[in-house]
Amino acid sequence: MRRQLPAYSPLDARSMAKAMLDSTRGPGKARDLLAEFLGRRFLCQEVILIGSGTQALEMAMRLALGQRARGSTGPVALPAYSCFDVVTAAVGAGAPLLFYDVDPHTLAPDMDSLRETLLAGAGAVVVSSLCGFPVDWDAVRTCCVEAGAVLIEDAAQGLGSTWRGREGGTFGDLTVLSFGRGKGWTGGGGGALLVRGQVQGVEAADRALPPRAGIGSGLRAAMTTLGQWVFGRPELYGIPTALPWLGLGETTYRDPVLPFAIPSYCAALALTTAEASAREVMARRRTAARLRERLDRPDPSNGICPLVPLAAGESGYLRFPVLSGTGTRSILDSDGARSLGILRGYPRSLPELPVVSGLRMDGADLFPGALELRSSLFSLPTHSLVEEGDLAEMVRFLIRANPEGN
Repeated sequence: MRRQLPAYSPLDARSMAKAMLDSTRGPGKARDLLAEFLGRRFLCQEVILIGSGTQALEMAMRLALGQRARGSTGPVALPAYSCFDVVTAAVGAGAPLLFYDVDPHTLAPDMDSLRETLLAGAGAVVVSSLCGFPVDWDAVRTCCVEAGAVLIEDAAQGLGSTWRGREGGTFGDLTVLSFGRGKGWTGGGGGALLVRGQVQGVEAADRALPPRAGIGSGLRAAMTTLGQWVFGRPELYGIPTALPWLGLGETTYRDPVLPFAIPSYCAALALTTAEASAREVMARRRTAARLRERLDRPDPSNGICPLVPLAAGESGYLRFPVLSGTGTRSILDSDGARSLGILRGYPRSLPELPVVSGLRMDGADLFPGALELRSSLFSLPTHSLVEEGDLAEMVRFLIRANPEGN
């Protein structure tokens, strides 16, 4: 029955009860408090609280496409390898697309590829912090400024990362946060769009957000987080993963939904769990250090290559990413591996998704970094529910998977 969670966001009964109480104290109060907190923490002028991180990214693309005064009316550049929800947001925004490659050894943008995309006319660039790994934001910012492009920071996985001592989530003209189940900081749902500088249309976009359709959106969110709390532990996580209609651990493309305002309960819970989520980052870093110690050996007999963050940054280690040798992949992509929380990365590069064919403005098909990641990227859990015995079992499994080091 024991099955390790791939990722974990701190949550307890007291936080859920407090969030339910706080969400009933006046219309919009919880949202206002969360917006004020995010503005202070992430150094932004405007905060739009919205139904999900994907919806926040969709709105960011819409706003970026509307910045005619800045000349940024060209296509949106996306990483060729990232979460499929990045494409969901682009489809929702109706954004014309270009793609740039990703460095398979750092998970950061391939800077030569990014520059080529900007030269091809990209008016906005989406940069994602995969697995919590840092990005060279100085280089990315310089490229965007020179091209007059809007920088959209997708920090859904990037909380806890730093670049030259500065926190992830503070680098974009527009920054996207997610309070979903597996991002390390949960509100039971919801997301945020953080705005810096002069961006046209922000107030109108915020005012246009309707409440979630139907009644009891806060109650639905509360029931969702109750289930997340009850089953979000290794002893019970095997129960929901055995229910195929939940789709836990699966990577699939999802159609966009009409954006709506964040439910008050989700806003209140995100604020309540903020401190615990910051502590969780430190726990993930400690687990990652122990994993690296065991896997970074002079003789890598397990055929596994742990990825290393860029030198001037620090990872929040939402997950611990590794590249696998050809002989290990089928074994790592097995139920035995998944029971330990070991998961393969996204099974397709974003340009390979059929839904983007009508939006692409380029004909490039060769993104070697993205293709390598599609084939060989796996990741290990790092959260505070990973015990010493779990670490030992993961390492033993990896070594057994490829004893000849292929």
